[in-house]
Parts: sequence; C-alpha cells; structure tokens
Amino acid sequence: MTTDLIGKAMMMVYNLRQLPKGLVFHSDRGSQYTSKRYRKLLKSYGTRASMGDVGACWDNAVV
Repeated sequence: MTTDLIGKAMMMVYNLRQLPKGLVFHSDRGSQYTSKRYRKLLKSYGTRASMGDVGACWDNAVV
C-alpha cells in the first residue's frame, strides 16, 4: 500500500461524505499513515490521526 493510494482514498471519502472537522482517523503505524504527506493531508481536512500501539494485537479485539 502506498501513500498515494490512501491519500486518494481519503480525498474521495472527504469529498463524498463531507466529513466534520475534528474527525479522528485511527490506523496502524504503517509508513504510509505516518508519512509527512499523509499527516499534512489529514491536517488540511481538520482530521486528527490516531494510531495503535506497536505490537498491540488487542487493538483489534473488538472486531
């Protein structure tokens, strides 16, 4: 997965859904999600990034 792919996906979601300011986007710590470019995109939408702990398999326990 690349930063380009998730960036395009976020732009599409933002334009289709008109997401509210202050939204929290939760992901793992993949390099595409921690890149400066992606964090800048989230910030431009007023979205805050949230990431699970490294090696914390129980982050997905609810699923």
